[in-house]
Amino acid sequence: FNESFLAPSGVSFPSIVFIIPRTGKCFCTFFALSIMIYISFLDKEEVIMEILKLGPAHADEFCRLRMMLFEDVGEIPPMKDMDADLAVSARALADATKSYYLSHIDKDLICFGIEESPGRLAASAALCLFDRLPYMENLCGRESYVLSVYTCPKFRKQGMADKLMAALIQYGRNEDLGKLWLNSSPMGKNLYFRHGFKDTGNEMELML
Repeated sequence: FNESFLAPSGVSFPSIVFIIPRTGKCFCTFFALSIMIYISFLDKEEVIMEILKLGPAHADEFCRLRMMLFEDVGEIPPMKDMDADLAVSARALADATKSYYLSHIDKDLICFGIEESPGRLAASAALCLFDRLPYMENLCGRESYVLSVYTCPKFRKQGMADKLMAALIQYGRNEDLGKLWLNSSPMGKNLYFRHGFKDTGNEMELML
């Protein structure tokens, strides 16, 4: 079977060449898998990857993505699964996050993002800046914690997180930060390894 699957939109789905019978379970299984792959392909939306430095106007969108991140890592359940008390706590968390964002943005909180449409974020990433006593590996004592690296599910596998990490690292170098560091989930580590971070056991770090 080597015929291309032609979508209603006119997009030709890449053909996969297999030698299998045209009848029976093997063909049915192959056809079902082809449809599933094609549907997955349609579900991925692509956007122009312009990196934006976020400001006060992006507060609600930054908070929206941060709450989605909390859901993804299991810190809070989806809103539909919350009881009344937990929903109140989640709302308080969102409000506190927005308040912190507005108080710290462009001071000791630096955020970047990619929009899916004007005013709506598809992905975000942030740096929380701080000074500490100098030590041998960082004589300036200026460091930043990397946080809120998140891409909405329908925009994943397009390189957005890589683009945002590159922007964070470039910002750090431009501002003469001595180190970036973070805590990563197991599925996020490859992203940071690609950008030169080292796993120290307790955290991942990049000396600039």
